[in-house]
Amino acid sequence: MPCRRALAAKMQAAVAVLTNRTLAAAFAGWRDAAARRAAMRQTLMACLARMQLRAVAAAWSSWRAFAQERQCKRERLAAVVRHWQSGALAKALQVGG
Repeated sequence: MPCRRALAAKMQAAVAVLTNRTLAAAFAGWRDAAARRAAMRQTLMACLARMQLRAVAAAWSSWRAFAQERQCKRERLAAVVRHWQSGALAKALQVGG
């Protein structure tokens, strides 16, 4: 009987080694897949951040162009008004004189 128990213990140990090896391989595969997924997620987040920054930069450039154009129009309008006022003043001085 001691031989049977020893043989059973050895068999159980062998099965445990095979089971542990299989579990270890499965865990290593899961760990590698999880690491790849985390790296992919990090890359995706970085890409999205760049896209958002690009959109913000484009919006800022568009607003800046609009503001500059508006300023130019105001300056031209002010010049036209000054020209009109100086012409009207000159006419008023001629009529009165």
